[in-house]
Amino acid sequence: GQAPPQQGGPGWGGQAPPQQGGPGWGGQAPPQQGGPGWGGQAPPQQGGPGWGAPGAPQVDPRVAKLDKDAMTWIIVGIVGYVLAFVWITGPLGWWQGNRICREFQAMGLEPSGSAKAAKWIGIIGTALFVLGMLAVIGVVMMMFVLGGAALAL
Repeated sequence: GQAPPQQGGPGWGGQAPPQQGGPGWGGQAPPQQGGPGWGGQAPPQQGGPGWGAPGAPQVDPRVAKLDKDAMTWIIVGIVGYVLAFVWITGPLGWWQGNRICREFQAMGLEPSGSAKAAKWIGIIGTALFVLGMLAVIGVVMMMFVLGGAALAL
């Protein structure tokens, strides 16, 4: 391999990189944290108060947990569709989605979209299961009816 470009070499366009306090910085050193360039304060630490956009609402940890639970049940419901376990995941998703929606309402909040989606995925899965079972029962009954008619001939 090649050695990395040297300062002042072709990797820098033939020029040395600007030095702090030199012409690349407008003749001034960059402001130091906690100095006048930062308004006399250190920048907020990630995850601490003031992190993010000014005036951004802080998320209640209970709401974050409910949203996480709802996303879990959405995933469980989708996996149930894919793996044909909707007979289990449909009713469970419906039940858990309702529980999560009730908890949102108990806090005086509108249920999140993920909570509603978890509930509806469960409802649809349950309905598909019921329709599938009715179809199986119908086919079995038709076999008995047609089989009995064939024996009568």
